[in-house]
Amino acid sequence: MKENQHSVSSELFTIRRSSWNLFVALAEKSLSNEHKTTIEVLEDDHMKGRELVKKTENGLDVYAGDSAEGVRILTEGLEGLLELYPQHIEKEDKHFFFPVMDHFTR
Repeated sequence: MKENQHSVSSELFTIRRSSWNLFVALAEKSLSNEHKTTIEVLEDDHMKGRELVKKTENGLDVYAGDSAEGVRILTEGLEGLLELYPQHIEKEDKHFFFPVMDHFTR
């Protein structure tokens, strides 16, 4: 793995760990069905995001040996991320994080 890929992977691990900790803490709370469903959707989005990042990393590796195929794989991965992340972030920001914070003491 190239140095810049390691940096991206390290950042993603930190984000994954933070999300996982929140989901674990919320599992102990009495959540509405809506919030439980949202957690499932967000977890599914996280899995899709990880797959797309891996695809993009793979595209970088393929690009070194076959630029046309590498560009195709990179494009698919990046287009997938561009489609996924804005919707995912909106779900988290507008429909999840603030409402579930009521389950924690301040």
